[in-house]
Amino acid sequence: MNRPESDDPLERALAGLPRAVASKDFTGRVLRALDRRRASASSRRLTLRWAVAGVAAILLVAALGLAIHRQRAAERAYRQELETLRSEYRSLVEEVATVRREATVPTRLHLGGDERVDLVLDLMGQPSIDEALGEVRPATLDARSDRGPSRPALRPQ
Repeated sequence: MNRPESDDPLERALAGLPRAVASKDFTGRVLRALDRRRASASSRRLTLRWAVAGVAAILLVAALGLAIHRQRAAERAYRQELETLRSEYRSLVEEVATVRREATVPTRLHLGGDERVDLVLDLMGQPSIDEALGEVRPATLDARSDRGPSRPALRPQ
């Protein structure tokens, strides 16, 4: 190969050197070195993938552990609240029973009056309100307005 003359001193110096002859195994050594570099890079990528997978697994286990811890804490709080409610319920049942035992039923009911007359109703021997009125229905809110409770129907008509 003839090269044209160059003004660059480095090229002139290199052109004056004898041509180097590569060894017989030069190409094989270059290809093996490239294979080693590819294998090393592949190995690094594989190592990085395993490291990422390991970190992901650790994070997953930590998140799962936190979720289990929170679930158990919520269950403990629920059980504690339930026991508190049951205790309050038992206390209220006992209190209602005590009030019922100690309550006295009046035999006379003062209805009012003035200076001359007192109106008193003797409750002994009177029929209960259920017996006297038949079916009793509770008052309900009037759905047509916000006036408050409507009058209950005391007897079926």
